[in-house]
Amino acid sequence: VRSRRGYYDKHKATLGLSGSEWYSIQALRAVNQAVGRVIRHKNDYGAVIFADERFSLSSHQVALSRWIRPHIKQFHAFGDAQS
Repeated sequence: VRSRRGYYDKHKATLGLSGSEWYSIQALRAVNQAVGRVIRHKNDYGAVIFADERFSLSSHQVALSRWIRPHIKQFHAFGDAQS
């Protein structure tokens, strides 16, 4: 991962992405794959908890699959989510 990030940093002008941007894309792709393993079709149900404040940022929410975006609810404390 370090060498790949370094490669992207070195060639940002031609690749159009920095190493940090590339890493974020890869991480968010993995998140979307994990969400898809919980809920596979419209009749499934499950809970996905994004326990990271970065998912409150619109830049991260926009990278999530379109079908899940309208269902995102933000809570400031875990106890608030239980009610």
